[in-house]
Amino acid sequence: MKLKKMVMGAGALAIAAGMMAVVQVGPAVAKASSHKTVTGTGAVTCTGIKGTITFKPPLTNTGNTAETASIKVTISSCSGGTPTPTKGTDTGTIQTTTNSCTALATPNPSQTETLTTKWAPKMATTIAHFGPDVPVTSPNVGFSLSGGTTSGSFAGSGNASANVTSSETSSQLTAACAGKGLSKLTLNSGTVTFG
Repeated sequence: MKLKKMVMGAGALAIAAGMMAVVQVGPAVAKASSHKTVTGTGAVTCTGIKGTITFKPPLTNTGNTAETASIKVTISSCSGGTPTPTKGTDTGTIQTTTNSCTALATPNPSQTETLTTKWAPKMATTIAHFGPDVPVTSPNVGFSLSGGTTSGSFAGSGNASANVTSSETSSQLTAACAGKGLSKLTLNSGTVTFG
């Protein structure tokens, strides 16, 4: 009889401990499940531009091999949108059929670009799709994108744009292409709009 009471007592303690565990864990689980990613709305424009386009292989005047251009740009000084981001990181990869410097300065009607932007403070990522870019050659080398469509934060259709210039002039670009080739283009000014 004494042994039976001990077993029953141990069982009661186990049930009580289990109930306490449920009570303690329950709120934590509820708190984790209630967290939602914020999605930015409206239109945001950022005027601080700093980053690079890396070319592999380097661009040359006689280039005739496939090219991969990797874009990584930090954008800042943003205004508009809800919430307004303090900065973002744009990344993208463009595949082309040639590493010719001439191709860099010539619009390709079939070329498309996709930029992925991760924001601070943290919110849903922005995916922007653009059609062919328009090369900029004066005063410095750069590119212009317009009519882009975005999804995620600051979603919109046909209003996204990116007008970005580098620290290189056309003559500096020509000299680099005539030498060992252009492996990187530094971007340092411009305006980017999503939404």
